[in-house]
Amino acid sequence: MIDHDASNLFFSVGAPVNIKIKEYTKNIGNKFSFSQDARTLAYLIVNDDQVALFKDNLELNTTISINKFGCFRVNIHRLVKLTEIPKIKHSNPK
Repeated sequence: MIDHDASNLFFSVGAPVNIKIKEYTKNIGNKFSFSQDARTLAYLIVNDDQVALFKDNLELNTTISINKFGCFRVNIHRLVKLTEIPKIKHSNPK
């Protein structure tokens, strides 16, 4: 990321690893085959309090700072499979 002046790192189960350089994303790696692989990688870069927040909210938005290299944004999201689409209640404006 540093060599490319990238601002974001994206990794998702079933998708290639990507980095964001300016407004473009670039494929840089293989696909994650299992959710455990993605979870392990995510847990390596956050602390125990952040893991607890992620488990409660199914998402985490934070930064990591690496001396002499800068700060990097970290966004971790867990997708939840819905068994049915929830119905939206519409209100009738008067």
